[in-house]
Amino acid sequence: MEEISDEVIVENLDFSSSEINAFIERVEAREISLSPSSLRAFCRSPRHFIAYKLGKFKPTPAMIFGSLVDCLVTQPDTFDKHFYFPPEGAKLTSKEGAAAWLSLWGVPCPANFAEAKSLALEMMEREQRSKITQALYNEAEKLVAKMRRNQPFHYTLEEADQFQTKITFQFEGWDILGFADMAKTSEWVADLKMAPDTGESKIRYKIREELLLQQLAIYAHGLGVHEARLLFFDRTCHFRAVRVGDADLQHWMKYVGNVIDKFEDCVFNGNWEQSHDFWSPNWDGFFNL
Repeated sequence: MEEISDEVIVENLDFSSSEINAFIERVEAREISLSPSSLRAFCRSPRHFIAYKLGKFKPTPAMIFGSLVDCLVTQPDTFDKHFYFPPEGAKLTSKEGAAAWLSLWGVPCPANFAEAKSLALEMMEREQRSKITQALYNEAEKLVAKMRRNQPFHYTLEEADQFQTKITFQFEGWDILGFADMAKTSEWVADLKMAPDTGESKIRYKIREELLLQQLAIYAHGLGVHEARLLFFDRTCHFRAVRVGDADLQHWMKYVGNVIDKFEDCVFNGNWEQSHDFWSPNWDGFFNL
């Protein structure tokens, strides 16, 4: 859940040159780690990579729901660490409403309403967890129950002996970091993915556009396994499981090596200002139709 996996990467144009230069210095010193998400951003452009690494991302409602399902499946005991329910019926239009919000964080309510409201708004701004409703929780719980009755999902969840596994290793001189949703020691790794539609053509498109095989190859390499699985679900409770064999994983790990070679070219040549033209096959940055 630590990785932002389904976002649209948005560039923040307000980064200062000092922020960017300080980050580039850390990259040049190899003081950063590379994840499947940051490599995917770099596969768009160097500027997307900078934006991903320096930017702050506000999760969309779809991302929150996907993370909620992920949590209920892989680590339900960490629910309170990632999500919270707002006080029922509490509004910041009264002192009582502000007090109800502040009690959520165990903060005493000031006597003055304006101060209480200001403090509640400040606490909301600091809150790192995602706010959800009981209805959303019930929807996710219903989906998870149906997921567990789906044959390939059921077998995968029953066999898994690791959940939210941290993966770290060195590859071509760079620290690689990732978190896999689940794995079976020495056998396979699997990742849950929410999709708008689990029809075959839509899933093939999602796998291609989000470079999901690159992600799985990194996970499999880090865990030393020879099989990977993608478990797709949508909000209408339909499911599609995809198995990826060792030959494909090896092919995509070679692709990762090629991406890192290009990343090192970018570091050496200082191409951080380049957009999609970085990946053009032509010297002048144009693409061919």
